[in-house]
Amino acid sequence: SSAMRKLFTRKKTEDLDAVLAKLKTEFSAMAEALSASTSLERTAEIVRKWEVRSAVLQTSLRKALHGVQPRILLAEAERLASDNALRLIDSLKGSLDLDALSRAQASHNLATKLLMNLVTDPLR
Repeated sequence: SSAMRKLFTRKKTEDLDAVLAKLKTEFSAMAEALSASTSLERTAEIVRKWEVRSAVLQTSLRKALHGVQPRILLAEAERLASDNALRLIDSLKGSLDLDALSRAQASHNLATKLLMNLVTDPLR
């Protein structure tokens, strides 16, 4: 029936919204930790933790994405990456410290790469 279909679709949307909120929280924490990291060991530890969390998130995303347009997930990922870039730019306002600028760029590139790995996997 139409009512059941609407209910099912709404439930799926709510599930996806919950998973996207979790993704945003996890990504923001990881991106902030990466931008604050001052050693390769710390960066490697952050990446390892993210990989564990992303495996859980991927499972949730696969379930939530069933029958949902993947564009939603990609758009959310792009927004998160863009928000992270803006946060980093904001934190460096007026700074001429080239080391800090290059660390920020590197942390942003790594965070974005990890995020895109996570979101493209459930779409395969």
